[in-house]
Amino acid sequence: MGKRAVDHRWNVHARAVMKRRVLALLARGMEEHEIIQNLSSEMRPDGEGGWKENRSYTENPRTGKPYSQETINRVIHEILDEWSRRDAELIKLWRGELVGHNKELERAFWGRGDLRGVLSTINQRAQLVGGFAPSNVVALNVDLTELTHEELERIAAGEDPSSVISSRTAGASDPGTGEA
Repeated sequence: MGKRAVDHRWNVHARAVMKRRVLALLARGMEEHEIIQNLSSEMRPDGEGGWKENRSYTENPRTGKPYSQETINRVIHEILDEWSRRDAELIKLWRGELVGHNKELERAFWGRGDLRGVLSTINQRAQLVGGFAPSNVVALNVDLTELTHEELERIAAGEDPSSVISSRTAGASDPGTGEA
């Protein structure tokens, strides 16, 4: 049982070394097949027609042979998945920060009574959070600058813009006063 733990620790270290080498090769822009070839070849062309030692060559300590294509491929995909998760988290944080700034800007527009500014910030926020994804797009044949203060507040509160506009056309209110 003790030997297994030692082997496992050694394998973890060797795998970490291989992962660092894969990272370095990915950072140099190498494709997957080039990385596999680079890690499994003891020698590499020196650019002058000769060969030199390949410092990226990586051996599996248990077998004394290069890591298999499958293992290297798995490590490459682990790294790429990790990068994707990290990128997604950073984008989520950045988007949240932008939404916060957008809400501050909207409050300032409300304070000045600038309804066009309010509508603009609402549109920007909807774009930031994906509110204009193709499945959510509704074609409205209305000049949004003619919406009343009350209608803009309803939309800002989260009411569906198409229902606000349809109730507007059903009641035929005057855009300037909101009265029928």
